[in-house]
Amino acid sequence: MINIDSILTISATIIGMVSYRKLTIPFRILTISLLVSTLINLLSDYIFIPLYKNNAPLSHTETISHFVFYALIYYHFFKIRRLKQFVQLSLILVSTFFIVNALYLQPLSHVFPTNLIVITDILRFLFSVLLFRQMLLYPVEINIIKQSAFWYNTAILFYAATGFLNASLMNYYGKHLLGVQVKVYLFEYLWNGTNIIFDILFIIAILTDRKTQETTNA
Repeated sequence: MINIDSILTISATIIGMVSYRKLTIPFRILTISLLVSTLINLLSDYIFIPLYKNNAPLSHTETISHFVFYALIYYHFFKIRRLKQFVQLSLILVSTFFIVNALYLQPLSHVFPTNLIVITDILRFLFSVLLFRQMLLYPVEINIIKQSAFWYNTAILFYAATGFLNASLMNYYGKHLLGVQVKVYLFEYLWNGTNIIFDILFIIAILTDRKTQETTNA
């Protein structure tokens, strides 16, 4: 499953880079996010884990970078001023918590950032619900499944809900008697399964945005 997830992430990154000039601003940001994620995963798989047997620092970095990129995407999707301000405020608060969590609660050097994951997933879930609400209040004359924002938002809603569950389970299992190998296996199975579906939805979103722009410019 790890290999499938990596292949899909790289595929989404390549599709985004090839289509970069034809994409709208939100999906250009998404492409950059995917590129950063790919580089972090490569560092984790080929440097940190083989050498240090620990990729916690990269997990902290990936979690905060994902949130920043996705929040910026929602900032461009939102039309209502108060929603844009909500995104800006969340960026400030989450960035502050990232520092506190990495220094005191779940040290960046050796502890996986489940606290940060839970908080960012809750906020992403709120963003996605608010965007769906905006789409209902301000409908466009395009079939919903042909709207790239719909596929992106579906991906985030799915990822936020399952990510929150996965992180909560890790916190729970970490405090109870359960074999380390079982915890790692269960976490990786749930996490990679979620990422596979997440990457597929992102690929659909990027391709949909590209096709929409090509049709609009034709």
